[in-house]
Amino acid sequence: MTLHLPGLPRAGVAVLAASLLALASCSSDADPDANGDQDPADVEQTNDAEDEGNGEPAELELDLEAAGGICALIDPELLTSATGVEFTSASGFYDGGEDIGSCAVQTNVGTFPDLTLALAAAEVSPETFEDEMVSDAEELDDLGDAAFELFLSGGDTSGPALEIGWLSDGYVFEMRYTSAEGTELDDLEDSSADLLELAQAIDAAWEDWEPTDESEELEEEDD
Repeated sequence: MTLHLPGLPRAGVAVLAASLLALASCSSDADPDANGDQDPADVEQTNDAEDEGNGEPAELELDLEAAGGICALIDPELLTSATGVEFTSASGFYDGGEDIGSCAVQTNVGTFPDLTLALAAAEVSPETFEDEMVSDAEELDDLGDAAFELFLSGGDTSGPALEIGWLSDGYVFEMRYTSAEGTELDDLEDSSADLLELAQAIDAAWEDWEPTDESEELEEEDD
C-alpha cells in the first residue's frame, strides 16, 4: 500500500498518524495474549500456575522477537528505560506486499500504559511532510528525513501520550507512548528525550532489518 499525502488537508499527517496507530492497535486485538483488559487477580493466578515449584509468581518476560512483525525493531532495554514500564505482552505483523506493519506493546494488568508502532510506504517529500504537520506538533532534528513530536492529553482511563512521527527513506513511521492513568504531563515531558532515543533506534534497526513477509506465510499455510 502506497500512501499519497500531498492531496490531504493540512491535518494530513495527523490523519495518517491516526490510521497507522489504529492499525497498530488492531494487532493487539488479534492476539489474546496481548489483551490488556485482564483482571490483575487473573494474571496473578496465571503466574502462580506457571511457577508452582516455589510458591512465587513467575515473572512474565517480554519477547519482542517472538511477537512478530515490526515488534522486532523495538529495543526492549531502551523501551523499559524510556518508559519506566515493565511491559509483558506484544503483538505485531508485517506485510511486505502492502508495505505496512504494526506492533502493540502492553502490560497484563490494564490497557494503559502501552506503546504502539506502525509504518507504511509513502510517496511524500520531507518538505510536504513538514508542511502537513498540525500546528501543535514540534519539529524534531536527528530523526529520519523529517520528524515531529506531539503531546496529547489523557483520556478517561489513561494519562497523556507522546506521539513521534517521522519520514525515513520513503516510509512514514508513527510511535505513540500512552502513559498510565494519573501520570502528569510534566513527567511525560521529562521522558521525551528517552522516547526520541527509542524512535532513533527503531529507525536504525529498520535500515538493517530483513523482514519476513507474514502475508506470504499465511497464504502458504492456506494452500
